[in-house]
Amino acid sequence: VGSVFAENDYGVNSSSGRTAAAAFRSSPGKDREGLPSYIFVGNSPRVRNACNLIPSLREYARGKEESERLIGETFGRKSCVIKPTFIYGGDAFALDPPRLPSGPGEVLEALLGLYPIRATSEALPDVLGVALEAPVNVEAVAGAIVNAAIGLCDESHSLDSREDIIMAASKRQAIRTVSESPDMAERRDGLKRILSERAQEHAPEENFAMLEELERLMPDSTRPAEDASLNGRWEFCFDVEPDAGTGLIRDLFEGGGPGWVRKIVDFRDVHMEIGDKQTSIRLVVSVALFGNDVELILHTSLSPAEADPGGTMFMERFEGIELNGFRLPYPNAWKGSRHLEFSYLDGEFAVARGAGGEPHFLLRGR
Repeated sequence: VGSVFAENDYGVNSSSGRTAAAAFRSSPGKDREGLPSYIFVGNSPRVRNACNLIPSLREYARGKEESERLIGETFGRKSCVIKPTFIYGGDAFALDPPRLPSGPGEVLEALLGLYPIRATSEALPDVLGVALEAPVNVEAVAGAIVNAAIGLCDESHSLDSREDIIMAASKRQAIRTVSESPDMAERRDGLKRILSERAQEHAPEENFAMLEELERLMPDSTRPAEDASLNGRWEFCFDVEPDAGTGLIRDLFEGGGPGWVRKIVDFRDVHMEIGDKQTSIRLVVSVALFGNDVELILHTSLSPAEADPGGTMFMERFEGIELNGFRLPYPNAWKGSRHLEFSYLDGEFAVARGAGGEPHFLLRGR
């Protein structure tokens, strides 16, 4: 993806575009026509603007900009430029070039991805706000590259934000089928039994694979955006959750974690209520704070996403926060929208994928 803080940052970072453009122009016509796509990893506009204000990073930014320009001019609609802010991942930490391992990176991404911090970042000038931009996992960037290359990204020619990259990485081949068979129904039932009753017996990777298989087995006729059965109370099945954040919540609900933490905050319940004909969500978190019962409710609105032929994708918009029945004030900047996909739905279970692309297994509440 280039170099940073090197002697010839401009030459290194512009060479991708120059080399690709020269190779394409020298290729025979039939080879040009056979090229399905060209993917380039650039950086976000905010990073570019901030780099242009820092002398030691100007050549890096200029080289990236030149490569993006050449690739756009040469490959046109066959090109896709992926523009992350800071990429983290792997096991090693380094300062030159900057590298952040997966563990700390996941924590930082979760923290900086919260509504208040996102709103603060957006309100600040680029050179300051970019420091509060949530980083993106290298695996998400790699997934977005693969999906863009094989044509799963709806002809997107530029992925300009972390959310765009993560949603592109979470795209899956449409394997849903119109024709239902007894074998499919039996397999679905088996997967649901394992995930709801015996998930702790399996590794997170195995649970993740079963969730994705369940998504593929949803009948093509099921369209959550139009299905009234999506309404109601849904419980989170934390045993299935593959990410570190929900694993921590599960431990707190089950009485894990340090004793001093439980004396301060004791998690009692968290669930989601969908209503008003699939147009509203109440995310309810019940805790005991220093022994006092506290109920926190996040209010969001839902609307079907445009150009979604599968009927699974929504746009979710933050609408307010409530503490023990009192509406709390919040800045208008918090009213951000994000993608929310219900990739599986039946009368008992659902699978939801948020803006992070991670699947959440939901059980119908009683």
